[in-house]
Amino acid sequence: MLHVAEHGRDLCPPGRDSQEWANGVLYDFARVAELLDGAVERVSGRRNETVADNAHSPATVISAHRNLEVGRSAS
Repeated sequence: MLHVAEHGRDLCPPGRDSQEWANGVLYDFARVAELLDGAVERVSGRRNETVADNAHSPATVISAHRNLEVGRSAS
């Protein structure tokens, strides 16, 4: 994640469509955000309702951003 934050689109493989690559990365980020609740619970050994209630917010925001970008690139 740090590597992506530092290098962004420069990590897109040569010859690959950068928008398609970015959409895939954003999908993966949203998926990671969805998994945070369960991961925190398994690591800590306790369920935390605050984590559970808030873990899906980043996934929703990332997915919405991705969908907006897909819509823009299609027009």
